[in-house]
Amino acid sequence: MPSWPTGPAEVCVCFTENPGVIACQLVAQLEDLGVLMEELAQNAPAFPAMSCVSSGDICCAQYTEDDGWYRAQVGSVDGAEATVLYVDYGNSERLPVSRLRQI
Repeated sequence: MPSWPTGPAEVCVCFTENPGVIACQLVAQLEDLGVLMEELAQNAPAFPAMSCVSSGDICCAQYTEDDGWYRAQVGSVDGAEATVLYVDYGNSERLPVSRLRQI
């Protein structure tokens, strides 16, 4: 488990929605995140589909911009669609539950 810095740390801004909502990554952890993203790209398509999707579920979600797989948390579910927050990058989107996989 990575340790959190106790003082100033170099970060990379991953996402901004407005001046009050930004998401950052620790630069020291970017290599580890890259390895994780490579593993998800290779393995997530074979992960089981989500049979029952509920708010708060942790999953892999296939991002509509690049069809890549990312770690996500379900925010809300409306029928066959869910809104997810991409936990490593801070952005969110609404997508079909068919684009979610168990993690």
